[in-house]
Amino acid sequence: FYGCTSLASIKLPASLETIGDGAFGGCTSLASIEFPADSSLEYIGEDAFEGCTSLASIKLPASLKSYWLGACDFDGCTNLASFSSADAADSTKPFLYKGQDTPVPTLVEHLVVDSSVTFIEEKAFAGLKNLKTVELPASLQSIGDSAFYGCTSLVSIEFPASLKTIGDASNKLPASLQSIGYFAFCGCTSLASIELPVSLNFIGDGAFYGCTSLVSIELPASLKSIGYSAFDLWMYQPCID
Repeated sequence: FYGCTSLASIKLPASLETIGDGAFGGCTSLASIEFPADSSLEYIGEDAFEGCTSLASIKLPASLKSYWLGACDFDGCTNLASFSSADAADSTKPFLYKGQDTPVPTLVEHLVVDSSVTFIEEKAFAGLKNLKTVELPASLQSIGDSAFYGCTSLVSIEFPASLKTIGDASNKLPASLQSIGYFAFCGCTSLASIELPVSLNFIGDGAFYGCTSLVSIELPASLKSIGYSAFDLWMYQPCID
């Protein structure tokens, strides 16, 4: 069905197990994809829905094996605002599956990360200007540098106790955290407060660069290093302890 520009809707059968690479790529009029409740779908190929610019929402079936979600399946789906899974705890929120280079829809406001994810790549959510809240799994151990770079609407994110290293934003960090990476909270202009754990010993270059709403921060006694321009362009800074 690649390039079927007049295709507006499709209802997939319960027997379908695989959607191949580029299967619906370039179907610019495709606005509706329906998966049956008893779907057998396990795999979605690379670029399967790439460039489906009319697609505003999609709810993936619970049968899908998240580990095998192909790369860039929804790349170029510029109107995709609702991206959810039937097995998510709250199916009204977009659900991020474990899959290398799988982009998050740019209009997403709330995001739930799959329980199988242990590592979030650098710049994974960079530039998602509408993203307000993120729910991270208990399995998460590491977040790469600049993961939430430029998330100007981000107001709430709570990290699990399992997290050991972080390269980005939150207002409640785990007690075990020792390092905040380079440009971690950079450009998070809606971030108003953050509590640093007593275990923290390193804040990287530009970690809070441009956090213009941040009005208060208390640095722990354990801190040994603050990077270059860590708090640069912090317009309102009446209280640094």
